[in-house]
Amino acid sequence: MRFDLNLLKTLAIVGEERSVQRAAMRLRITPSAVSHALGRLRHALQDPLFIRTKGELVPTPRCRATLIRLRPLLVDIDHALGAGLEADRIAFDPASTRRDVTLVLPGALELSLLPPLMGRLAEKAPLWTLSVRGLQRRSYEADLLSGEADVVLSVGGHTPSKEGLLIATLWEDELVVLQGPDGPLPTNRSVTLDDLVDIQQVYSVPWPRTQNYLDIKLSRAGRQRAIAVELPGYSALGDILQTTGFVAAMPDRTALALLRRFESLSLIRISPTTRMPLSIEMSTRFHASPEGRWLRQQIDEVAADVPSLSESPDGTAST
Repeated sequence: MRFDLNLLKTLAIVGEERSVQRAAMRLRITPSAVSHALGRLRHALQDPLFIRTKGELVPTPRCRATLIRLRPLLVDIDHALGAGLEADRIAFDPASTRRDVTLVLPGALELSLLPPLMGRLAEKAPLWTLSVRGLQRRSYEADLLSGEADVVLSVGGHTPSKEGLLIATLWEDELVVLQGPDGPLPTNRSVTLDDLVDIQQVYSVPWPRTQNYLDIKLSRAGRQRAIAVELPGYSALGDILQTTGFVAAMPDRTALALLRRFESLSLIRISPTTRMPLSIEMSTRFHASPEGRWLRQQIDEVAADVPSLSESPDGTAST
């Protein structure tokens, strides 16, 4: 079946607005014309497309999958035609726009970057919804190009930008160690990686140690850490460190976030300093859209405000 481009555009706008009335206002057509377009699409796709729940239209699973793939195609058509949806660009207002955003990030950012980002989106884009997925050690090129993921934050470096993708460094983390009151490390000086090797540690990263930056570095020197506990994430890490003599290596921004919650923990720097870049990845199509550019700006601004050790010359960043 051949789809009328206007039908596809109508489907996308209804998917964003979750309302026939609001979609009609954006499209500058009557609500009955929107309803008629949806009826044609329902017949063609043999799917109800939207279900009315709590006063709004919620996409069916098939409709949501269609919208994910449709959004980047419409942006491509927009660029190809040159003029595109200029009226939508001019009228873009995050406070009144509905958008489902899929963000992929490592668990460490759930403590440092995600809370302030969620606070900002709740304030400035209250109708947006955010789906957060845990980062895996794999390529997300296909996910970004298809629209299944909007933004990927990847730790440990990135490959050069590829066609269709925008990849940049968001910040650099310093690798540090946290321990509780019964921890074995001195708190008045830095330690070396050799000091850490034989100490019982907590591993709180969801991918195998063979893919972890620190363990790869130790392996190249013929060393291996003593891991006492493996966790799928950081949710229990602070409590475990408080009640055991274990230590945990992690990015400095994550460590500072934990220190704000668990005052009995101590942060210890590693010498020589080891830094790891955090990259932001987006498709160029999404970044070219008004909501993509706006979201990138919010992430950049929130990231700039996340406390890090580099902000403090004496290495005791304010918490």
